[in-house]
Amino acid sequence: MQIYEIAKLEVDRLAEETGELANLTIEEHGHSVNSHQVQGEQAVKVDSYVGTSVDLHATALRKSILAYLPEERIDTIIDNHGLLHRTEQTVSTREKLGEELEMVREREYAIDDEERLNGLRYVAAPI
Repeated sequence: MQIYEIAKLEVDRLAEETGELANLTIEEHGHSVNSHQVQGEQAVKVDSYVGTSVDLHATALRKSILAYLPEERIDTIIDNHGLLHRTEQTVSTREKLGEELEMVREREYAIDDEERLNGLRYVAAPI
């Protein structure tokens, strides 16, 4: 609840400034859960909404969360939930995921290149 209260205004501002979709997502039980979502004027329509729960490896939002979890927690999440293949671009091996997470840590943001939905690309950063 604290992160929601602190981040809500920033997510709202980001959507307004960019005209795009902005989300606040948290990790819960090895999945990500959208806790706040705002559509800017030019936002694409996607199949997510507040409360949506998605695998952590399949998008930029989720990779930005995974990148900063302890390795043991990442292993547990993968062991429990696997690496579901959603599109041709989905990261679906532990080795590739490790490379992606290392890039997220170096850049301090993650990229989704059609990993969950064909035609959708975006960036995400951890807070």
